[in-house]
Amino acid sequence: KELDDRGWALKAWTPRRGTPAGGGPFSKTRLYNLLINVIYLGKVSHRGQLYDGEQTQIVSTEVWQRVQQRLKSNGRIGGYEIRNKYGAILKGILRCKSCDAGMIHTYTKKTANKLYRYYVCVTAHQHGWNKCPTRSVSAPAIEEAVVAQIRGIGASPAMIEAVVGELEEDQLAQRADLEQEKRVAERELRRINEEIAAVIRPVAEQGPGMRLATDRLADLQDRASALERRMGEIRNQLAAKVSEGVDRAHVSRVLRDFDRAWQQMTPREQEKLVKSLVHHVTYDGPTEAVTVAFRSAALKQMCMPASV
Repeated sequence: KELDDRGWALKAWTPRRGTPAGGGPFSKTRLYNLLINVIYLGKVSHRGQLYDGEQTQIVSTEVWQRVQQRLKSNGRIGGYEIRNKYGAILKGILRCKSCDAGMIHTYTKKTANKLYRYYVCVTAHQHGWNKCPTRSVSAPAIEEAVVAQIRGIGASPAMIEAVVGELEEDQLAQRADLEQEKRVAERELRRINEEIAAVIRPVAEQGPGMRLATDRLADLQDRASALERRMGEIRNQLAAKVSEGVDRAHVSRVLRDFDRAWQQMTPREQEKLVKSLVHHVTYDGPTEAVTVAFRSAALKQMCMPASV
């Protein structure tokens, strides 16, 4: 905050190519690296050992030690955990609406047995709490809000109907693709059969080219056999698409059973499921609004009946 109030920024320069570089605001990481840099003590660090440097000491040893003690103390009571040790199910997909930045998972321990988890806006974390109105949000609270929206899909007839509609559209599109592939295969098979007919001639007419014609004929017959096999597969797939339809009762049951399945999952499995269903989540601190952008294809896949 003090750096920003003074308008101090990082070093700016213009390289040979002429495009200005640097000059941006300090981040917490940059500032931390400055505060622990022993060069200002008149020292240099080499392989973990400190040696007297040639430069003049510009920060007193007393001030330096007080700063290091403060940094160490702050690290113990307010350090951030980057690893997903606690099953943060929104890690990597939660964004701050206020400044369009990601939100990282962190925690604090105020007592030995009490852990408080949060998601913190990257802008607030790197540039100061006053730079973002959203700042942070309770991790359990926003995670439950997202899970509630997923759970709400199964409780909403309109949402179930929307998923069913998308499944039916997918089936129609798949049938159209199969029909198109079938037409292309039929045309190619007709062309190959015409070429086979042109190649088959009395052996007496082949003369020196008999071996070449025989090789060509074998290649054409192999291609024709492969196309016929593929056309058989397409016919079977089309027959299945026509007969299977979309079972609304099955879709409704799968979506309603989400809560039961969720309770049986490990935190890691819950994280994977949420990320397979949700593209991203946006949180607006001032209004406390949570917006979930679903992966439509993943929802449809979840509702497809399992094949035996």
